[in-house]
Amino acid sequence: MSAQILDSNITVEQVVGLLDDIGDNSALGVAQLSGDTGMGADLLPILNEAQALGLVRTDMKDVSATELGLSVHRASTYRNKVKLLKDRLSEMEPCMTAVNLVTTEGRVSAKQIANELQRKGVQWHEDKENNEAIVEELLVDWAIGTDLLNRNKKGEFVSITEGEKKVSGKKAQQLEVAAHREYRKSMKDARRHYFEARRSAWKTYKNELKAARKAHKEAISKKNIS
Repeated sequence: MSAQILDSNITVEQVVGLLDDIGDNSALGVAQLSGDTGMGADLLPILNEAQALGLVRTDMKDVSATELGLSVHRASTYRNKVKLLKDRLSEMEPCMTAVNLVTTEGRVSAKQIANELQRKGVQWHEDKENNEAIVEELLVDWAIGTDLLNRNKKGEFVSITEGEKKVSGKKAQQLEVAAHREYRKSMKDARRHYFEARRSAWKTYKNELKAARKAHKEAISKKNIS
């Protein structure tokens, strides 16, 4: 059975946020959740990713958290929440290949991981450089973010026992809260800008289409007169 593949457009923060939105509800309507969160159709790929991770059960009409999903939701801090995902992530690409390479090689670059994945027929973009960048982004977000792997000063992926010494204690918690508060704000702003741009583009499209139809009609009219 082939490993499941992480969606390059979905972040660990989005999945954890979804679990917090679902909460302890035994069955929550997907349409209601979509409306309550304001995500609309953007909810579906996040829901699919959470399901692939074994965090939710859904028939796309109703959704509820699994036992693992409830554990993530009930964890006291964000860091504790994401660390619960490590075991599942080690079975999903690109994390699985990255962990295997780190185990055998000690330290590997994003390029090496991307090349090994491509050899297996797994890639996110047909352009090699773009694909490598996506692999790196996924690993930083999911593998590094959940303490599955670490990185050294050269940016290579290494085991969690190597790499840079992490800040711990109260200071770490303060930094974590501040970082994710800023991240949530950036996501919210990005989503707002996206919908504003889409509305503007649609308005421009309709105006240009109207003008083109008018010009076409006038051209036919002139031809008939002549």
